[in-house]
Amino acid sequence: MEKEFNFLLEEASEYLAEDNLTEAYNLYYECLNIKPECLQALSEIGYILLELKEPQKTLYYLKKAYSINENEVIVLNNYANCLMDLEKYKEAITLYLQRLC
Repeated sequence: MEKEFNFLLEEASEYLAEDNLTEAYNLYYECLNIKPECLQALSEIGYILLELKEPQKTLYYLKKAYSINENEVIVLNNYANCLMDLEKYKEAITLYLQRLC
């Protein structure tokens, strides 16, 4: 199972690097079926949905990633950007400030 998970994660990263968001999303989603708390998969799905202008869906994944690691800079940045898209400015500013500290 671990080999399959690592393979899926690596393949998803390659698709994301190639800007193939649909395939990357599908593979990261499969990763979450195996390991629901995978920070990388949660963060990358959040990023993909943010790129696809789906901030409401993005929020779920980035909130979960943030709950796993509040200090991950990429998660903080994407989470704050998502909140900005949702016009939750006060919460976004709090996260941007946390990123700076």
